[in-house]
Amino acid sequence: MNIFYRLLYFVYDRVYGRQQMLHFPLYKSDDQDLLQGQAYFTEFCLSYLGDISGKRLLDIGCGNGVQTIYICDTHRPAFAYGVDLNPMHIEIATKSVAHRKPTQIGFALDDAQRLRTVDDESFDLVLCTESAFHYPDKAAFLGEVNRVLRRGGRFVIADLLMRKGTHPRLFDARLSLFYWPLERYHAAFNALGLKLVSEEEMTDRLISGLCTSGPWLRRRTSSRFLPYYLAELIGRLLIANYKYELRNKLDYFLLAGHKD
Repeated sequence: MNIFYRLLYFVYDRVYGRQQMLHFPLYKSDDQDLLQGQAYFTEFCLSYLGDISGKRLLDIGCGNGVQTIYICDTHRPAFAYGVDLNPMHIEIATKSVAHRKPTQIGFALDDAQRLRTVDDESFDLVLCTESAFHYPDKAAFLGEVNRVLRRGGRFVIADLLMRKGTHPRLFDARLSLFYWPLERYHAAFNALGLKLVSEEEMTDRLISGLCTSGPWLRRRTSSRFLPYYLAELIGRLLIANYKYELRNKLDYFLLAGHKD
């Protein structure tokens, strides 16, 4: 997965000149670009958390921190804290907020399955966007969500799920891909006392968004320099793979609820 994220880093750097959010885009209209689609996806997830201002928000699997920073700037939580297992991501995120007060936003290298830097019942809100399918012990991850949330605290998990009738491939685990079917999430929530109040399937909408991302990538990679052409090729291959997986094997769900 380190190689995968370094490829994404390269694509964003060469195409956009800066790092962007790492999750799929979601569009309100066909004329939006990739970056606007990613921001709208974040807003869609946040809509299930209610009013964020003045709350403490934990972004698990925060990646390069761009989403966490966006949330901090646009919704003004009391404190936004991002954790990720990839040192490259945390280095990028930490440098991006070096000029800010540590009481406003922070990042740390941490494992979603054993959150050593997060105290019990210390956050009002938990967000996990397109990261949970990398966790081999998803039950431990959900146990940590339950532990760090305050009573009545809310969570949103956006995850790729194993479609009914499909099975894990032999090399999935070697690629750090650990997909759960929806039923396993239901059972885990019930066992922990986490109340699931909404489950939204977003598969078709995300496929549509990925079909829109290709032309935008071509428009931005108009330079004739080799690194740009290479970035465009990598971007096209990634988008094609995402579309294939969503059409044939995986479903995308947004799961939202609260701690009893």
